[in-house]
Amino acid sequence: MDVTDVVDFFIKLGKLFLCWAALHQIFRVVAHRCIPRPRNAAEVDVKLSIPKHFLGIAHAVVLSIYGTWIFACLAPFEREDMYFLRRNRGLTPGQIDCLELANWLFFSYLVHDLALMFLHYPKLGGADMIAHHLVFAGASVLGGASQTMMLPLGWLLMGEFSTPLLAIRKLIQSATYEVKSTRVVDLARRLGCPIDASNAVFSAGRQLEYRIGIAFVVVFTLVRVIIYTFGFIALVFAWRDGILMQVPPFTRRAFLVLAAAGLLINYHWWAIMISKVLRGPPQTVDKAEKDH
Repeated sequence: MDVTDVVDFFIKLGKLFLCWAALHQIFRVVAHRCIPRPRNAAEVDVKLSIPKHFLGIAHAVVLSIYGTWIFACLAPFEREDMYFLRRNRGLTPGQIDCLELANWLFFSYLVHDLALMFLHYPKLGGADMIAHHLVFAGASVLGGASQTMMLPLGWLLMGEFSTPLLAIRKLIQSATYEVKSTRVVDLARRLGCPIDASNAVFSAGRQLEYRIGIAFVVVFTLVRVIIYTFGFIALVFAWRDGILMQVPPFTRRAFLVLAAAGLLINYHWWAIMISKVLRGPPQTVDKAEKDH
């Protein structure tokens, strides 16, 4: 990722941006054909958000696998060699190309997703999500431009393992609260969820949302809290021990600040999730009446 060659940088970004845009358009066409004509403004917003959620799932699957692959490649390395791209110290040219492609895919997706959020603000993401994307896009450029921070790229990408569950949770919320689809009820019954017959769609949606929320919290805790935290601590110790002295001073400092900001955002979201989980599963009307 050569930011000094502005033309080449934006050509590469433009090509991958168009790839993400084309995939988003495919999901948009599918959503348009599979979802009934919207009856109100809320359903219009749902139809707008669904392609973005599916694109997020596709991106997350690819890049979380990439992140795991990066960890596997770096496992045999000495600690001093886990942050730099060096053909003569373990990584082959092919591995370096794959690693740079992962960084480009990550960065271009963030730029495309930011474009969607700004275009339809705040329907597709609020200020916290925009801040999250800007932080990690900046970290991606800093690492890619300096040909450093391989290990942090790995734990950043592994965080995407939680994205599919988040997207599924949002799809269930849309199907429940905006579309009020009976398919939510069918799915909840198949999973054995207790349902309040007086408002089956709402009750089923809340049950599904809670169960997916539990799975999401578990995965988020593993990849975006535990792994990210240990990765950040390792980064701080690498700086303290002089391992990052080969990284340009501005890049070194800015990357650490951005990584710390990303960690705080993750903790902020994690605290919200934990508070929701601690409230316990939603109750049906029948059970609530028995308790009284």
